[in-house]
Amino acid sequence: MGFLLTISDKRLLLDMGMSQRDFAKARLLPFLEEEGFLVANSKLTSWRFSEVIQLEETITIAGPGFQGVTLHQLLHGSGNRQKSGPTIALLTKFLLAQVLEAMELVLRHTPGFQFAGPAQILLGRDESGQPSILFLPPTLFRRAMESRLPQEQSQLAGCYINPLLEGEEAAAFSQSVYLYQFLARTRPIQEEGLPFPELDPQRRLDDYRDQHFLPLELAVPGVNPPLAAAVNRNLRLGSRKTEATKAATTKKSLNKRPQETAAPLLLAGMLEELGTGTLVEELSQEEKRKITQRREAFCRQQGKRLKRQRMARRYSTWIKVGAALLVAATLAGGIRLKDWHQEYVAYGLTPSQVCRVVYTALEEQNLVMAKAMVSKDGHREAGVKEFLERLSNFFVANRMRAGMNPTSRILTPEHWRQLQQWQKSQDEAGAPLQQGQLWVYGIDNFHLQLDDAPRPMVESSTLQQDAAKEEDTPLLPCYPPQRRDRADIQSAQEETAREGQQLAAVATYDLVYSSGPGTITVESHHDQLTLEFRKGCWQVVAIRQEF
Repeated sequence: MGFLLTISDKRLLLDMGMSQRDFAKARLLPFLEEEGFLVANSKLTSWRFSEVIQLEETITIAGPGFQGVTLHQLLHGSGNRQKSGPTIALLTKFLLAQVLEAMELVLRHTPGFQFAGPAQILLGRDESGQPSILFLPPTLFRRAMESRLPQEQSQLAGCYINPLLEGEEAAAFSQSVYLYQFLARTRPIQEEGLPFPELDPQRRLDDYRDQHFLPLELAVPGVNPPLAAAVNRNLRLGSRKTEATKAATTKKSLNKRPQETAAPLLLAGMLEELGTGTLVEELSQEEKRKITQRREAFCRQQGKRLKRQRMARRYSTWIKVGAALLVAATLAGGIRLKDWHQEYVAYGLTPSQVCRVVYTALEEQNLVMAKAMVSKDGHREAGVKEFLERLSNFFVANRMRAGMNPTSRILTPEHWRQLQQWQKSQDEAGAPLQQGQLWVYGIDNFHLQLDDAPRPMVESSTLQQDAAKEEDTPLLPCYPPQRRDRADIQSAQEETAREGQQLAAVATYDLVYSSGPGTITVESHHDQLTLEFRKGCWQVVAIRQEF
């Protein structure tokens, strides 16, 4: 424990481990008024540090003298063995019960009192030989420990307290660690008999979260079962607190009833009920062998569980991205399957309608619809293949955006222009929209010209309006939504067209899409399409894109 505490009957010294300048910057002087407590004969007396002195180059806090040793020393078997004065050399069940009872007495008097580990608790005897227990003021003691190396901090306090807990939960957790180490130190399954022996603070927090400890009944064979259950329950308070804190911050938890967590079990009353009875029963060799087997099996299963949990946390970002990709792929597969059941067909469509369906599919990101207008041989053509691949890429990208951020919206170019005009008309008090959540995708300024109809189409901002002006009918549905008997489909084109006849078409349009947050790309396209009448319908057999 080094020189953290110097204990004598004249005065008690606490080495702060900081210079006078650092002590002044930390503004710790007012904490001389903070209360500690001396407990003797079930009576509680206030105790405070009295002065600040400078020894060599560091600040030391001094208080009234106390003859005794720390609970930390007793737990590690290094009690005070001086011949003069009332001393305590060994930690017994009775003495530990007195410590736990004193902790609960302090907690009832000051519910917010912070227990800072066994080095904060000093044990001695009064004039009548009864235990006297001193709890040092917590703030100054914690700051003194923080000046030590992390490993020493963990040995003195960190392995005995859980920073996520407060009040009765914190006290019950520390009581359970003291009792666990008291019972397990003579049967050291783990070093020092601690349930959480990890000295690295961050790794120890992970152990709290993952309940990485050996249950008391496996560490101490024959221990009283109700006592072991209470200790194990308190040691799990850290993981419950972590999960409850995470759940309280999630949006879904706002609409759910709060999860009930196990209340802490203070242990002084339980030890008092056990009285003079033994805490650990002697077991036969066969019973010990069975517990050893159980312990080995538990450690194997716990190791596998920890490996899975910690790997999941380590790669949580990649797992979320993979899950989003899986959702996007599932959505894409579901939509494509739904579209496939609709059985888009080109039968009965005029060449103009076939072309318009192709570009409607591009605007709606419907790969199945586009493929229905293209010949099977056309799928292998370089221009058609690239057109279909690009349509598929736009579909995946936009679905990914929607999957990663459910609040995002994809606007058509027309709606985007209307939004821009609306934003310009708002005064400064209007609530601006988050540009990062708005994406643009669609076709604008579409024109179509067939070689048998050289006149240009009327300009319009959408495919639907353009089609309505040209043929006085909406573009969709301009094809049979489900497959029907070809005898039911009649058109003038089928009557006059002959197998193998070809037509040329030219489509000009602007493809508008967001290439990044706040960045909009406009591509001016000039596509030359070749259509051929095959097997009773017009099909696109080639696309040459220029932009």
